[in-house]
Amino acid sequence: MRPSPHFHDTEARLAKLKEVVAADPMGRVKDVGPELDFVAAREADCSVVLQALRNGELPLRVTHNDTKLNNVLLDRTTGEAVCVIDLDTVMPGLSINDFGDSIRFGANHCAEDETDLDKVNFDLKLFDAYTEGFLERARGAFTPAELDYLP
Repeated sequence: MRPSPHFHDTEARLAKLKEVVAADPMGRVKDVGPELDFVAAREADCSVVLQALRNGELPLRVTHNDTKLNNVLLDRTTGEAVCVIDLDTVMPGLSINDFGDSIRFGANHCAEDETDLDKVNFDLKLFDAYTEGFLERARGAFTPAELDYLP
């Protein structure tokens, strides 16, 4: 199944969240107050990247949108990458979203679907190593604005 064209549209996702919260169809809003407060405190952040795209600061590119190690086919003998797989999510998007998705996966020591949230982490040493390798291989492919927005 192909992702929505608004897959990384944080403004649309926030609007949908507000819709669901207002309707409270399952009667669960009362149980997630701190989580909703967390989102509300960061509401302005939901427009930062999209506004940069609208302003022409960030270019639209072809993106994978499920960028993680297990979507790279590796040669069993050499361990070298052969190709990227799982191409059903490829569509126009922002390079920084692909980077963010890959670093979410790559700088964490547990499985992507870990249910024990105490195990979920973000290792800054892995982030630094990944970013260094990523930028080395990208060799000037990104605009200065894309580089500024990576973190």
